[in-house]
Amino acid sequence: MAELLPNFQFPISVFCERLRISLLIISVSLVAIIFSTPVYGKISIDNISITSMSEDIKISATLHNGFSKNIVEAIESGVPVTFTYYLELRKKVPMWFDSKVSMRTIKMTLQYDTLKKEYELSSFDGENSSNKITKEFNEIKERMARLDGISLASSKMLNPNKKYYVRIKANMKSKKLWFPFSYILYFFSFFDFNTSWEKSTPFIIKTIPIK
Repeated sequence: MAELLPNFQFPISVFCERLRISLLIISVSLVAIIFSTPVYGKISIDNISITSMSEDIKISATLHNGFSKNIVEAIESGVPVTFTYYLELRKKVPMWFDSKVSMRTIKMTLQYDTLKKEYELSSFDGENSSNKITKEFNEIKERMARLDGISLASSKMLNPNKKYYVRIKANMKSKKLWFPFSYILYFFSFFDFNTSWEKSTPFIIKTIPIK
């Protein structure tokens, strides 16, 4: 019996070679996809609006062109992605650097379950977390591409005679996975993005619409 055992051992070198070839084929395919990808519109923050409600300064905005074909394909392949929004309220200072009054970070992580065919969206606004599971991708996409009534500061913090503005930027990152998926995910990281800062029109407290 002892003499037969070596015949049942799987050669490690063969396994490693097969894995290397498989990863090479996947890599070449993904590189081909990347370089054959059409150019999409600029990803940006649009439609920044500011309102006041119960003494809170509320911010709304839209992420434009955040879901390219490649990002959607990555999501539907089961790759977790995180959208992060950075919001700042700043005071204009004549002849000097503008000062930061308050800031907030919003994180939204999306994971698609390829077996259940469900999208799970986990959100955290710095204070509260929420979780949403649905089979409707358009619903999730709309949630992730829009900030709606985010509290940024209390109007009591602001000088009624000074000018302020809000600036927002966003990024998207693919979540790291275990090997060998981390190796494959390296190519999806080419689709990660960072927008530039987008500013609202300067305002003073008495000009903010009240809801």
